[in-house]
Amino acid sequence: MTSDELKHHCNTIFASDLFQQQNTREVLQQKENEWKIKMWHDHSDILNHSYVSFMSCFLYDPLNFLTEEEFRKKYPEKNIDVQSFVEKPQLYIFGLSGSSDKDQLTYILPRIKDLQDIMKAHLNIKPILRVFTGDNPARQFESGQQRGGKYSCVCGVPATEHSNFICCYNTETQTLEERRKLVVSGNAWHKMKTGTVNPFQNLRKEEIIAELESRSIWPEVETKSEVQEKLASVLHGVVRPPALCCEDPTRTVKDLNIDDYEVLACEPLHDLTNVIQNLIQELPHHVPDDTKQEFQAFSETTIGQKNQIKGSDARLYAVKLAKFTSQKFEEGKVEENILDLVNALVDIITVCYSNHTARSQKQLLRLYNQCFLFGILCKIVVGNPKKLTSRKFYGNHFHSITVHVPETARLFNLKSIIPEQEERSFGTLRRISENTTNRQSKYIVDNAVLRYNFQTLKNDPTETISKQNSTISKQAKLLPARKPTTLTMQLIQRYPSLVQSHFQRIADYIILGEDVWWCVDSQKMVFHDGPGDEDNRSLGPHLRHFRSASLKQERQRIQEIWERCVEVYAKGQLLLPLKGLKTYKDGKVVYIYPNTEDAGMEISFPTDCTRTGDTQEFGTGSSRDEALAEEQPSMPDCPQQLSLMEKYPRENSGFTAIVGKQMPLTADLRQESAKKVPIGPQNDDMEREQKDEKSCEYAENLSIPKNRNNKDVTCSNPKDFPKKRCRRQLFPHNTKREKNLECGSLLSETNTSSKHSTADLVQILLGECVEVADFKKYRRLKDTDKFSVKATNSP
Repeated sequence: MTSDELKHHCNTIFASDLFQQQNTREVLQQKENEWKIKMWHDHSDILNHSYVSFMSCFLYDPLNFLTEEEFRKKYPEKNIDVQSFVEKPQLYIFGLSGSSDKDQLTYILPRIKDLQDIMKAHLNIKPILRVFTGDNPARQFESGQQRGGKYSCVCGVPATEHSNFICCYNTETQTLEERRKLVVSGNAWHKMKTGTVNPFQNLRKEEIIAELESRSIWPEVETKSEVQEKLASVLHGVVRPPALCCEDPTRTVKDLNIDDYEVLACEPLHDLTNVIQNLIQELPHHVPDDTKQEFQAFSETTIGQKNQIKGSDARLYAVKLAKFTSQKFEEGKVEENILDLVNALVDIITVCYSNHTARSQKQLLRLYNQCFLFGILCKIVVGNPKKLTSRKFYGNHFHSITVHVPETARLFNLKSIIPEQEERSFGTLRRISENTTNRQSKYIVDNAVLRYNFQTLKNDPTETISKQNSTISKQAKLLPARKPTTLTMQLIQRYPSLVQSHFQRIADYIILGEDVWWCVDSQKMVFHDGPGDEDNRSLGPHLRHFRSASLKQERQRIQEIWERCVEVYAKGQLLLPLKGLKTYKDGKVVYIYPNTEDAGMEISFPTDCTRTGDTQEFGTGSSRDEALAEEQPSMPDCPQQLSLMEKYPRENSGFTAIVGKQMPLTADLRQESAKKVPIGPQNDDMEREQKDEKSCEYAENLSIPKNRNNKDVTCSNPKDFPKKRCRRQLFPHNTKREKNLECGSLLSETNTSSKHSTADLVQILLGECVEVADFKKYRRLKDTDKFSVKATNSP
């Protein structure tokens, strides 16, 4: 094999990184003998008893197995799906077990023993436990994450922040070894020696303080709830070591032969099913009144009163919803955002269920873009859910689809991690037990395992799945052709931090420059991910594979590429549709601008100062039809603290809608319908801060506009600084007054020799507004009451 042929072969099997090494042939031969294993387990009820099932299979890798083309040449008479055949799951463990962690941990010892036996065995094939997939409770058990609660996702993002995309995009999922080290870095884990499964549960205040001090965290005099919250923020949902490390938490994952083992943060089967079900139920409450009844009838016909639906049915319902919505859009009965929302969901489903042969550079970019748009459009169209709760609609399944699915697709073909065949196994085991046993629990396990293995050898369950996929694909072909992903300039200018965080995730596409995978004009930014664009380009980026990289390594690689993007952008060699890039350095915000000699500008603002242009997040108190009267300034939001929630604040995850019509994100803007309404006061804390004396210290550094349109600014800013505004201005102006407040006017009015009453001072500080009028009215009533009391007591 020549060098060119070897390079082409490496690109075909997604091993371009291996070709760059000097000993490429030796490395490929070594990788050919390493077969990666996928693990799955779940619980279900059979004949009124709870059973656990462990199943495993090999992950399809063209380096280990024949490709579709090679198989057809070798066996032309056989017509099978090679990937589905290789990834056919095998029953590993089946037995009685409750759903609690204590019951499930009883099966850990045989799993550890088998891993040790594989490591000691001298075989031509080296099996490696690579990945775990399953529903959310199964992933929580395998990784040592808490069940439900505030930190329900294994990535550690609080449930209240699942709709805060900037926070989610910048959160890195910990590896199993990092989770193990996090547990053993304290002292509470020693309780596991006495049989305690969750050592951090039900701790007294003294024990919590001792645990924090053992981690070099010295709490002040606080209540138990406060120190408990501080410990929870340190652990971010970790309640014990990973399942395979619970037998001896001091042993590293390498000692257990699971150093390549990863627990995924998503599972597309359950995530997509729940997201589709939630959207169909919620959408009728966010469409125009003349079409609400039709969407409600669609919801009743498809979902009805079902608590759960099958994954194949959910995908078919999503395709039918897209077709139904497209018809209503052509009739002019629904907005374009609703159509784009449903189409984005269909695109995500298409990529998740695509075969290994469809994996390409364009497909990965399309998945990232559509997940990004789906999240934004849900906040625009739905906003505050009316039928469902915000916790349910924007819950763990929504978070997994918008954040973790595209990250996982960088290494894995998503179809390989969908446990559809595994989930169907419980139905077969249940039918076998009901028809061939006396229904006593002690006779069920052996009989079910024997008959199940025989049936899977004789019958191929993949045929049923293929028929269902064929039905869904026929319906999907009736949909209109997809268009390339488009981001309007209004979206980019209104939410620069959010768009920047999306660019950061696709940095390997951004760094290639314009006219490779994206282009920009005066109205929009277009990505070349449409049906008519090339699947792969010679310039890259080259896709990575799970055989030679982990999710953590891939994330670090993308972060390094983004740092290079920032450097090239600062030199003016990379043109992005952003006025500046926001970075963090030593807890401070550093803004990078193109064609600047310096690396950036270090700027420090008061942490309580936020922009006027940022809106409240939908679902947290503001109506989705509210909008700001002013556009966002070119400079992003103020710097935050080093903690995760403060570094990526929720204010950047909010979205603004247009009154009358929803703001189209993926189409041309309709300026004539953009009637905007300013949002009112945010909260009582900001109102109190207006009266705080400390706010006067910031008066000299703030830019105080004359009017709402900010046409004139009396305070001069630094020469290179963009205009900076606060969300709620510290000193709102009275437009009726002829004299405008300037930076020194506040001091000049308050320092005059004449005495002012409290009401006069309040009016000078705040201007004439509803709050001041109420305050003056209250003082008049109070003075009247005092006078009447004195008159009554006088002789």
